[in-house]
Amino acid sequence: MQTYTKNELITKFQQLSQMGWVLNGRFGNHGGIGNTLEDYLGI
Repeated sequence: MQTYTKNELITKFQQLSQMGWVLNGRFGNHGGIGNTLEDYLGI
């Protein structure tokens, strides 16, 4: 599991925002955006 400082997390959110629309990483309704965010952050 990845651990982030406040500034690192802010940077990751900014990078994610610059990516634009991110497709759901899991098909169906299995937590959708939450799981996709966790996958991106590695948590």
